[in-house]
Amino acid sequence: MRLIFIPTILLLILTTGCAENSIAKKKVVAEIQNVPTQYHEEVVITPRELILSSAELTPTQKEKLLIIEENNRDKYTRITDEIEKTKIVMIQTILKPKMDQKEYQILKKRLLKLDQDRIDNGFASIAKARDVIAPMEKLQKTQFDDIFFHNMVKGM
Repeated sequence: MRLIFIPTILLLILTTGCAENSIAKKKVVAEIQNVPTQYHEEVVITPRELILSSAELTPTQKEKLLIIEENNRDKYTRITDEIEKTKIVMIQTILKPKMDQKEYQILKKRLLKLDQDRIDNGFASIAKARDVIAPMEKLQKTQFDDIFFHNMVKGM
C-alpha cells in the first residue's frame, strides 16, 4: 500500500506544479496581449534608401532586396512590439509587493527567446540578401557581422 501511495503523491505534486506553470504562462500571455505599444525610432538613412540608391545593384537585385528588406522590417517590428509588451508586463510583475516567481521566469525566457528571434531574423535576411547579390559566395558569420548587424538593427 505504501509503495503505491508515494508515487501517487509524487505524481499529484508534479501535476499540480505543471498546472500552476500552465496557469501562470496563460496569465502572462494574456497580460502581454493587453499591453499597447508604440515603438518608433527615427533613422537617418534606411536600408530601403541604401538599396534604391546603390549604383552597384541591378534593377532585379534591387527588387529582390526590397522584398527581403520589407519582410525583415515587418518581422522585426512584430518581434520588437512583442518585446516591448513583454517588458511592460515584466516591470508590472517585479513591482508587485509579492512578485510571482513563475511569471517572472516565464517572462524572462520569453524575452530571451524574442531577442534571439530578432537577431536570427536579421542574420537570415543578411544571408538572403547576400544570396541575391553574390549567389555563389558563402556567407560566414564573423565578429564584424555581429557589430554591423547590431548597429543596423538599432536603426530599423
